[in-house]
Amino acid sequence: MTDSAWCAKKNDGAGHAVSAKLDEFNAWQCDAQRQIRSERIPGVTVEMPAEVLREVLSPEECQSLIEGIPKGGAGHMDGAEVSQLYRDRVLASRYLSHDPKLALQVMDRISAYLPGGLDGGRLFRVSPTFRFLHYEEGGRQGCHIDGREPAEPVLEEAAGGWVQSRLTLQMYLNSHGVDFEGGELVFLQPGNFGAGAPQFRAKHIYEPCAGDALVFYQERLQPPSNLSYELHHEASDVEGGNKYACRTMIEYVFPDRESATMGNIKDDASSGRIRRYCPERPGHASDLRDATDTTAVTLYNHDSQAEQQ
Repeated sequence: MTDSAWCAKKNDGAGHAVSAKLDEFNAWQCDAQRQIRSERIPGVTVEMPAEVLREVLSPEECQSLIEGIPKGGAGHMDGAEVSQLYRDRVLASRYLSHDPKLALQVMDRISAYLPGGLDGGRLFRVSPTFRFLHYEEGGRQGCHIDGREPAEPVLEEAAGGWVQSRLTLQMYLNSHGVDFEGGELVFLQPGNFGAGAPQFRAKHIYEPCAGDALVFYQERLQPPSNLSYELHHEASDVEGGNKYACRTMIEYVFPDRESATMGNIKDDASSGRIRRYCPERPGHASDLRDATDTTAVTLYNHDSQAEQQ
């Protein structure tokens, strides 16, 4: 199965909006009650987005979303179906939801913490396609890097260009140490650690907390990057209880297909190319500044130093 076909299959057949439960009980959090805090995920090149946003959702919102996840019907997939569709993933269930209101609410709350431009594209929206994930004891997800979606950029006239995701948005609906044990999100460092040693070592372990949102860059997988990947991660085994999370993407709009397909922070910077979105010239190639650009040189030097460590 091609990447495009697999991406389409896993996003097919979405069910209704889970956030309807919040409307029913008027559980949406007021703006004045929000105190979002941003914490950098360590061990990632500084120019590459990788943040934990604390308290994006309130405890009441999290609980309403959990209660709103259907147990069957359109969008629901049980654990056996999940294991057939996904490699090295153990879930009790996955629910695919089309939820524009939740997307708008989250975008309103976190937009100030998101890059306005990435890889020559401009910030567009939080995707309304959410995957609600339920893990029971033994639930896990193996080491992987998140791909961009759709696998091939799509030209959307209403958006004004080519649309593709650049950031993962992972939100947790309950808490490690309270509602479940284990189930940490582990960012991994690949390397040669000697004969018989694992290929990866943990470089940061995040313990999920209800209401938190993790936002991190989606490194280009096709064609493969010329430089080392930094955002391998896994969900460790749930050792007890029930863990709930929901995941979607943050999408960007690109002025041309080449930028959408090829843009990648480290590869562009290592060649001295920093892509700039040019809204005044829709349909034209992004600006590419030469290697004398200080931003490009800074990022390239930073990555070169990191490779030597």
